This record gives sequence, C-alpha cells and structure tokens, in this order.
Amino acid sequence: MDPSRSLWRSISKQLILSYVFDGVVLMGCYRGAVFSIVAPIKRPFSLSDPSISFPYRKDTISITTVGLVAIIAPAVITAAVCLLVTQGPTVDENPIPRVQLWYRKLWECFAGWLGLGLSVLLSFFLTQSMKNLFGKPRPDFLFRCNPDLATWQNYVVGGLGSQVPEGIVLVNWEICQSKNGSGVGLSEFEDGFRSFPSGHCTIAFAGLVYLSLFLAAKLSVTIPFPMPTPLPTSNTISSPSLIRNQAAAPPLFLLVIIIVPIGAAIYIASTRYSDHKHGGFDVLFSSLEGVLCAWFSFRFYHLSIRRGSGWSWAPRSKDRAFGIGSGVGNYVTLGDTKASNIVANRTDLESGRVTYEEAGRRDSGNGHFAEQMEMENLARRTTGRSDSSRRHLRV
Repeated sequence: MDPSRSLWRSISKQLILSYVFDGVVLMGCYRGAVFSIVAPIKRPFSLSDPSISFPYRKDTISITTVGLVAIIAPAVITAAVCLLVTQGPTVDENPIPRVQLWYRKLWECFAGWLGLGLSVLLSFFLTQSMKNLFGKPRPDFLFRCNPDLATWQNYVVGGLGSQVPEGIVLVNWEICQSKNGSGVGLSEFEDGFRSFPSGHCTIAFAGLVYLSLFLAAKLSVTIPFPMPTPLPTSNTISSPSLIRNQAAAPPLFLLVIIIVPIGAAIYIASTRYSDHKHGGFDVLFSSLEGVLCAWFSFRFYHLSIRRGSGWSWAPRSKDRAFGIGSGVGNYVTLGDTKASNIVANRTDLESGRVTYEEAGRRDSGNGHFAEQMEMENLARRTTGRSDSSRRHLRV
C-alpha cells in the first residue's frame, strides 16, 4: 500500500474534529468584535483636565494595517519557515520517509497557526471587553466631545468646583454635542471612551512577539547554555575549559531577524501615543498584555526555545482528543498502538525516537520529559552507547 495513503488513513476523525472545535473556540474569541458596536461605559470627566485636551488626529497606522503586519504577515512567515526549515528527527541519525517529513512540516505549520490565532484572538477579546468596561476617555476626548459650554452647569455630577476655589468640576457625557452625531460623528464620540487598553498595541505585540518567539525556536536563537549529562560516565564533561565547547552564540544576523518584529510592534505602539489616542499607561499596559498573550500561546503549543529544538508539542491522542479526567497526566497516550496515527505508525512530529521504557516517564508526572530526553541522548552520543537492540517508539 502507498505509505502516504496509509499515513493519512490512520489519522483519527475524532482527533481532526477536536482541532476543528479548537478553531470554533478561537472564532468565539473573535466575537469580541461585538463589543465594538456596544456603547461603552461613559465616565464623568472634567472640562479643565489637560490629559484629555489634546487635538484630534487621524491614525498614523490604521487597524487594517496592524492586521496585515501583526496577523497576516506572521501567518505567512510561519508557514514559510515550517516548510523550509523543518527537518527530520533531532534525536537519532536515521532519516524518515519523505511523506512523514511532509506530515511533520504540515503539523508544525498547523501548530504555529494555532498559537498565532490564540495569541491574537485572546488579546483581542480581552482588550475589546475591557475597553467598554472601563470607559476611560481618550487624550483627544474633549475635541471629540465638543462640549456645550454655554450650559455646562446643567451637567455637573461631581467635584467641589462650586465650593472650593480652583476646585475640579465633573460633568457627564450628555454635555457633548457630538452625542447626536455632529462634529466627529457618533461612532468617533463613543470610541472616545475606549482609551484603555489599546487594541493596536495588544494586537501588535500579541502577533509580532509570538512571531519573534516562533522564529527564535525554529532558528535556534537562544542564549548559549551547557547541556548537562545526567548519566555519570568517565567521559562526562566537567572542566570549565571543556564546558565552553558545548555551546556557542548563534550568528548575530539571526538575532536581528528575531528583533525586527518586536521593533515593529514598538513602533506601532508609539504611534498610539503620538497620535493622542492613548495615554502612556494605556500603551504600556496594552503592550504587556500582548506580550503575555504571545508567550502563553507560544508555550501552549510549543516546547521551550531553550530545550525544545524548535518543535511544537505533538497532537493529542484520539482517546483524549476532547479532554481527560483528573489523575491522567496529559493528552498523549503512550504505548497504545491504536491511539492515533502518531503512535500507530510509531511516528511523532516532535522529537524523534526514544525507548518504551523512556517514553513511559512522561505519564509519571515529570514535567521535564523533553529536557531529560535531550540530556540522555546527548550522554549516549558522548559515551558511544548503542540502543539498536531495544524497541523504539517515536514520542
């Protein structure tokens, strides 16, 4: 039988359906866009507040441009890197069939897109929700408001301005003449209460920082570190003069490639401040929110940059595709040759071959499985030990 047909037929429909459902959940996060058409909370404000008295300007970078730079471009780059950079196993020296290599490339691309989608849509949902809940006026709000100064006394809702010299007087949003659609229009007026947090900043950092993390993993750009050898042998490297030979700094041009997306995100965030759309705290908080969403989403689908050799986590097993109970450990069934095509073909898309005995450790609750396997395989190569007589399983 054609090996490619055998491989594709072995993919569980239940597993595919579970990942389709993941996409549905992500689209649910996209429904956060509904908050853009819901009127935000309108906080009282002071007509003498200098922080909301800036002039109104058009956006230097539109939200459409942000989508192209922070979502579409990372998606294209992710696919290109997966198809061009992804290679065979990193643990053993044996080449894998071409069809399995392409299967690995496609899974890495799919996992990369899942992480990117989770990062952007999670940040989008959180941001759109908070904008309406906090109702903070933008720095250019008074221009958008166009207050009726002739009758401002009718709209006073707080403050001690009438009792204390030079006191602050708070008025409500009904003083704004733009509330009826005049001036900048009703949409821009209501958007004036959505200063915190910044959608441009969160989406930019969520998409572009994720891209930087992804590129760093795939191009192996990390701070050099010595690989420890847990198996005591006579050849164990311990001398400082020899430890330095275990790793080296990557080429600087690769570091530049990693930094470029972060620089683009910083520039996008800076325009929100210079265009008087957000205050300094809004920009900093939103940028941090985007970074956290990017880091969480990357680690949700990928091994750590330092230890993961650029791989994503393997697919879920068929019998655990939609969830597991307490005490099970994780979403991969090891040793079950019928669990999924990954195990059925003794093929994993993540890290190469290990023995059944070694694979069983993952279910033992040890969260450092990938690190242990990398260290132990390094030790085997160092000591020249051969495992050719033992059965192997790709996990």
